[in-house]
Amino acid sequence: MVSTWGHQNLPVTRLIDFELARMEGMSYWIEKNGETLLADPATPIVDVMALGFLMMEVSLDIENRDILSDIW
Repeated sequence: MVSTWGHQNLPVTRLIDFELARMEGMSYWIEKNGETLLADPATPIVDVMALGFLMMEVSLDIENRDILSDIW
């Protein structure tokens, strides 16, 4: 089961495509086995893929884009 996480006063996060997050230059959350980490866009893709599901904060400028994806 994938959890959603909030950050400060921002809306809860949503599962998105990690490659898009990297292209957008945004940070994102990674969750695996109940452990949550904050990853920087500079994190190598291989390392990111090894960690599991990715979570990212939703902001108004990206919320309306069709960016949600199923990464299973």
